[in-house]
Amino acid sequence: ECASTSLRTCHAGALCSNSPGSYACTCMQHWRGNGTYCEAVISFIELVSSPKIPPDGILHIETSANSIFPTLECTIRSEAREMLMPDWYYNGQLIMGGTRVKLGVGINTTGTVTRYSAQSDSSNYTSTLTFPANATANLSGNFTCDINRRSASVYVNITDLNECTSGSHSCHANATCNNIYRGYTCQCINGYSGNGTSCSDINECLTGSHNCHQQATCANTQGSFTCQCTTGYSGNGSLCSDVDEC
Repeated sequence: ECASTSLRTCHAGALCSNSPGSYACTCMQHWRGNGTYCEAVISFIELVSSPKIPPDGILHIETSANSIFPTLECTIRSEAREMLMPDWYYNGQLIMGGTRVKLGVGINTTGTVTRYSAQSDSSNYTSTLTFPANATANLSGNFTCDINRRSASVYVNITDLNECTSGSHSCHANATCNNIYRGYTCQCINGYSGNGTSCSDINECLTGSHNCHQQATCANTQGSFTCQCTTGYSGNGSLCSDVDEC
């Protein structure tokens, strides 16, 4: 049976011992279990991030148009010669694991596992959780790296930077700033035209976008215009009536 992968049920971390009419599975050194399932013995687990986790244990990220989301790395040390990818959880829900299972929590993740040899017989395994470029502020929560019932967690607090209130926008003085997630938009106010970062006065008298009466003169002003009835007429400029001089 040991020679046939279709007949034996030994785990990849187990040795198969053949016997007449049967076989036995035994977990290898640095693995533990019943042989049909073996897990690597973990001697160290640490979760680090870029930027670094502050002393309060909460990774505060204020996002803007040019900001980069954090990278979380979980390093595991084991003497086992091969490892499964650790599981990543977001608020208790599995988002990335050895089987790449993703639940419907609104997170798209990509991950890689890198093994590099240590000087001793043990090896370090690093699993990286990378946030997608379109990640949103509702990702704030507890992120946990878990393997073989050992885990390390960090709370990531992702908040949006309001460029409009912080003054870090580039909107023109004659434009309104509208905050959106990871950015902002600029829109010229009425009476001005442009892309929002550059706004110029609209001459309503030349464009014909005024509402002056036909018996009134239009005078352009910054962002607006005025109407004045011509001689012989009275009114507010948008409505002029003939003056009866008799």
